[in-house]
Amino acid sequence: MKTSGDRICKTCRYWSELIVRYGGPNRSLEALCLNREGPFYSLFCRGAQRCQTWASGHLGAIDDPDLPKGAYANHED
Repeated sequence: MKTSGDRICKTCRYWSELIVRYGGPNRSLEALCLNREGPFYSLFCRGAQRCQTWASGHLGAIDDPDLPKGAYANHED
């Protein structure tokens, strides 16, 4: 579960729980963006980044193995 009121990547449901790396130009934790509609799709993003397609990750990331199938089906962003 991702808990925070900030609309940043680390609280977004599309910031991967499984595909992460440490490094990049800022030497920080980065995760793959899984939002096909977003500008960072398939790119590694820092947790503090922002974009217009942010969606609440209050139930966890969409690739979280513990997330029940269809968990976000009836939730607004």
